[in-house]
Amino acid sequence: MPVSVTEETYDDVVVKAEKLVLLDVWAPWCGPCLTMEPRLRELEAAFDGKIVLAKLNVDEEPGLTTRLGIMALPTVRVVQNGRTRFEAVGVVDQSKLATAIGAALQEEIISEA
Repeated sequence: MPVSVTEETYDDVVVKAEKLVLLDVWAPWCGPCLTMEPRLRELEAAFDGKIVLAKLNVDEEPGLTTRLGIMALPTVRVVQNGRTRFEAVGVVDQSKLATAIGAALQEEIISEA
């Protein structure tokens, strides 16, 4: 289940997250954002509890959007330990996102060993 992100919850949900975070920065009026929605949900399901899908609605959180330096929609970030590991703007191929998530998860496994 996706988690909505606000200015108040961003640090807890994204920066301090124990799991890898797939951050979806979107708006309800953004057609490409709506195209990405099912792809992101499929990725969340495919990685079965290893990632968190966090959604940031730019209309509801303009201050946070500015703070994060978001310039275009949709923007999708893979965030690990508070650091952006991958960022894509626009409609992105699901396999490209899956590769970025898999690489970040693999690196996490290696660093824990």
